[in-house]
Amino acid sequence: NYHPVRADMAHAWVEVFFPEYGWVEFDPTSMNIAPGEEYQFADMDMREVSRLIEEILRNRYQLTEDEGLEETEETELPWYRKTLDSLKRLLAFWYLVVPLLYLAGCFTARCILYVRCYTVKEAGQRTRRFYRRRVFMLRSLGAGRRGNETVWEYALRLDQGYGLSMADLTESYLKALFSLSFEQEDLAAALDRDKEVSQAVRRAFPWTVRVLGFLNPLGIRGRRR
Repeated sequence: NYHPVRADMAHAWVEVFFPEYGWVEFDPTSMNIAPGEEYQFADMDMREVSRLIEEILRNRYQLTEDEGLEETEETELPWYRKTLDSLKRLLAFWYLVVPLLYLAGCFTARCILYVRCYTVKEAGQRTRRFYRRRVFMLRSLGAGRRGNETVWEYALRLDQGYGLSMADLTESYLKALFSLSFEQEDLAAALDRDKEVSQAVRRAFPWTVRVLGFLNPLGIRGRRR
């Protein structure tokens, strides 16, 4: 896959612009030597060619690309080719990219839950979203609600097993769900109860379990009480 290109193999051409016809090519290259010029065409020595090819093959792993040429070629590539080349270079570090993307996804999921709690102004609806956010986080810690449990049974089991004060938060949630009147004072009380549950979670679950819960927001098998 190597072919020698020497000076005596060069070819030149020009283009002349005609207003009515556009650019027209002219080939000034000729096999005839111009008057007064002398040029000796060298014979190709295949032994020399073989030696050069062997040298190239022997040192091919030490060859480096010219940075200037690379920049010139990149500017001539279309945008989608440049994008694909960038993705290929990025995929070469997949062992760093994949964990970072996963961490970004976990962080984004938590942020979305938190932001959704403040995108509503109605006190009852905001309380319900805070409660569901707390249940989501508990499920990631392995303390999710069982299929046959009511919300009250779920809260009592968590209070007995983990000491989370989940019953008070559940009371605010049910009031926001069914009461005809839910004021800003009720919302403030619900937020205080959610903070109490958050503090109790830090005491009840080791930091290693909380880290695993952050990395697996869909739920992990935790301890049962």
